[in-house]
Amino acid sequence: MARIISLLLTSSGACLVMSLFPSLAWLGGIAWGIALFLGGQAVDRRLLVSVAGSNVLLLFGLSGNSNLFLIMSIGLPALVMGLLLGEGRDFYEIQKWGVLAAVLLVVLYWSMAQYSDDPRVRFWDQTQMEEYVAESLKTSQDMGMVEVYMQQGLSREELEQDIVLAARWLYMHLPALYMINVLFGIWLVLRLGAIIGSRRGL
Repeated sequence: MARIISLLLTSSGACLVMSLFPSLAWLGGIAWGIALFLGGQAVDRRLLVSVAGSNVLLLFGLSGNSNLFLIMSIGLPALVMGLLLGEGRDFYEIQKWGVLAAVLLVVLYWSMAQYSDDPRVRFWDQTQMEEYVAESLKTSQDMGMVEVYMQQGLSREELEQDIVLAARWLYMHLPALYMINVLFGIWLVLRLGAIIGSRRGL
């Protein structure tokens, strides 16, 4: 019973951080993932799935779908890894299925986000890129950076072109950057989870 309460409090606390402190959402997601991963050895499958389900309901209740990416990229893969841990699978098999689940879920999320009208879910599109360029130019002008570049022989048009190229590069590589972030997150959940678990004698 104590393990169930501990898992529920730890995972719910991490979800509260994700919902109430957006700047700490990723760290909260890692903590949530570790809790679910270690929960696989602390409670049975049914209880672990129930706790994960209550966590997801808490996240949606407090912050809508703004944490959907973290749910799909860290939470659900961590649940998969926790279930495998509970079955006594070895570390590398758990890692393999955790990474596979994360990649598939992120691809699914990316596909959904492309057709979503919700700015909290949607990734960059052409309109957002143009807005980013206009915003960057305005910020540069307000800070006097445009004048500095002009003094160095760079015209406003050239500066705008450089910002557009940088924005396009970012837009083109966004899927890869997200995937690297996700894989690092899964690795962190596994490594920190293994360290914490060994110290607790799990």
